[in-house]
Amino acid sequence: MSLKLSEIIITNFKSCRDITLSLSNFTPLIGYNNAGKSNCLTAIQWLLRRFVLQHKDFNDENQPIEIFGTIEGIEEKHLCVLEEKHRKSIEKYLQGHVLKIKRVQQKPSCKLAEIKFFVWDWANSKWVPNPGGIDNAIDDLFPEPIRVGAMENAAEDASKAKTSTTLGKLLELLTKNFQQQHAQQISTHLDSVNDYLSANGTNRLAALTQIDNDVNTNIQDFFPDIGIKLHFESPSFQELFKSGTIKVVENGLNERDVTSYGHGAQRSIQMGLIRYLAASSQTIDETKKTLLLIDEPELYLHPFAIEQLREALLKLSNGAYQVIISTHSAQMVTESLAQDALLIYKNQTKGTCVRNRLSDAVKKVVQDYKSQAALLFSLTNSSQILFSEQVLLTEGKTEKRLLPEIFYQYFGKTLAQKNYSLVAQGGVDNTAKTIAVLQDMGIPFKAICDLDYVFKGAIEHKFISLADVALKDCIDAIKSKQDTYNIVVDNSKGAVTFKDIGSSKRERYQIIEELACDEEIKPHIQNLHEYFKQKNIWIWTQGAIEKPLNLIGKKEEVWAEFNHKLKNEGLEQSCADYQEIKKLMEWIVPVVPLKNLQENNNGQVNNQNLSDVFENEVLSE
Repeated sequence: MSLKLSEIIITNFKSCRDITLSLSNFTPLIGYNNAGKSNCLTAIQWLLRRFVLQHKDFNDENQPIEIFGTIEGIEEKHLCVLEEKHRKSIEKYLQGHVLKIKRVQQKPSCKLAEIKFFVWDWANSKWVPNPGGIDNAIDDLFPEPIRVGAMENAAEDASKAKTSTTLGKLLELLTKNFQQQHAQQISTHLDSVNDYLSANGTNRLAALTQIDNDVNTNIQDFFPDIGIKLHFESPSFQELFKSGTIKVVENGLNERDVTSYGHGAQRSIQMGLIRYLAASSQTIDETKKTLLLIDEPELYLHPFAIEQLREALLKLSNGAYQVIISTHSAQMVTESLAQDALLIYKNQTKGTCVRNRLSDAVKKVVQDYKSQAALLFSLTNSSQILFSEQVLLTEGKTEKRLLPEIFYQYFGKTLAQKNYSLVAQGGVDNTAKTIAVLQDMGIPFKAICDLDYVFKGAIEHKFISLADVALKDCIDAIKSKQDTYNIVVDNSKGAVTFKDIGSSKRERYQIIEELACDEEIKPHIQNLHEYFKQKNIWIWTQGAIEKPLNLIGKKEEVWAEFNHKLKNEGLEQSCADYQEIKKLMEWIVPVVPLKNLQENNNGQVNNQNLSDVFENEVLSE
């Protein structure tokens, strides 16, 4: 079991009015600017190391700031390295391997001593104020967190000798083994320097003694019994390393302060130190857990460097570090990390909020472990799902290949520029599960399915039943044409099957495409189309996307030929049924009617943000 801070509850801290975060060994916080990600990191930092919070830190100055934390994985190997009094402080309040703590500041700008620390007494079901100095015991398990800000600290860290800065903490960790190995050797040299410069040094420099004598001659004219000795204290071994900083050497010649370089170089140096720390982390004491809290680690870094940094942070998180980052980069979130990433957003009334984790939503929707793994793999193959305002689910490969270019041709912007992600489900059978997962997470979605889905999958997934009027009328209309199309329609087993009894042996999808062209059946298919649109599902009324695009087959060369025509002749000229594609585009990105636009105080019209449009939209049946 891994020692970690597994959960944190933040109340009344800046934009975090009341938010609960479930934390893993490596937790990415994903969200748009000003969503409150950095506030979450600062709250975690404050829980483990107090500092006085100011007026700006209180969401409501009439209420206290309270940060609750759950620590899991406290085992014998962690307890045995503690001082006896600290061990006893913790053991009394453990429930299994779990300890619950909280820190409270009642009002802004109070004295440091007024910030209170509590531990949960499981036996008596109450909070106990810092029993037996348990705050100090927690310090032994969780050394002071290392916080790396997005921009503000790099230059300061590199130019100032502070043990409280990011650089100071990193240098202390990086040189820990070096200090242990060479303490005696360096201390011997420091003692020699002390002998030369101190007032009572055994090898004190004669020049200093001469200065003493000359000064004393002048002093004794006033005070005959008083004399002085110049004294220069050499730093102790510990003080020497606490004053450490770095210099930047360019081309092996010029030595400069890092402040003379841009943000990119500064950030690279910070992240380079962290990578080195990961490379040497096997020597770090794993009976303690250091929290590494980083705002936008990818900032200013080349894409290849981002991946190298991500792997370094992953390595650290598998050892003596718990890594929590805020990020805007999909490169920082691999398939394995996506399931535990936290989506942070801001609600106008609730402040900073968090969506359910992908892994938790999948477990809730799918009970079977193998099915969970398969669905997670399907969803996390596109980590873009976590960075978008709306997910567009597709059933087939044709949509995956062609819709991005069609979208760009129609709107003049990419899906990403409109904050959409396109996710191929790897089969229509995942449609209901994927929708349920996205609903549980609160992520807006729209799904695009072939007409065939209506008659089988949609019924099995309970999006529609055979008793629904729209479906019943459509089936009746198709049955009346059985002889015309040489088919048999069977809806006796909870789904609708179409069997070809002619000589051509058509596939199911071919039969449905033929039926979709029948003028008497078309109105019923259109009714089903409208029915499913209310459930955020687009059904192709002509059977599949190939028909309105006039594609013959589902092969790479067919898709490539269409894309070539699209770029050279435009969307309208490339489609067999442009109006159908136009309707799809306007369904994906709804055009907000002018009457729904609101004016601000300056009389200017503001269009509602797409995420707000869908935030309150009912996505269930």
